[in-house]
Amino acid sequence: MDTDGVYNADGSIKTGYIPNWRFLSAKDKEKVTAERKRLGLNSNEGKSSSTGSASDASAQNTIKQLDAQNKKHKRKRRRSVCAVSP
Repeated sequence: MDTDGVYNADGSIKTGYIPNWRFLSAKDKEKVTAERKRLGLNSNEGKSSSTGSASDASAQNTIKQLDAQNKKHKRKRRRSVCAVSP
């Protein structure tokens, strides 16, 4: 078997990091992707989402604080009075 390809020494398909991924053929990439999917390695189930997390609340609080600080720096629009001659 080719040790630089998608197969391990025992003939199984590599599912971890493959250093020469961009040089693999489309067929080899499909094999690896299918094996990862079969093993459930491409799932984002274990990763936390940004909806409803504590970091989301913290970000909202930071935005509110920055808005409050910037209020005093905002310019007030003045109504421009133009004299229009008839």
